[in-house]
Amino acid sequence: MRGGRSATEKLERGKGLRNFIEFPTSYARGSLSIYSLRGMYRMHWKKGELDDSGTERRDHEHSIGGTLIEWSITL
Repeated sequence: MRGGRSATEKLERGKGLRNFIEFPTSYARGSLSIYSLRGMYRMHWKKGELDDSGTERRDHEHSIGGTLIEWSITL
């Protein structure tokens, strides 16, 4: 998963990942999970940096038919 990249290969796509990452990293502790098509990618932060659990990636047999983005933060 990289910012600025899109499976559609259209120039106007793939620009939002940076915004999704900036939100949880601005809090003391947070995570970002992205469920899309047949997989999931999750990042965990403590004090603005990846924590010990780091990142997690899973592939799934069935598609969810879209994209779901989940933030979790500690205020």
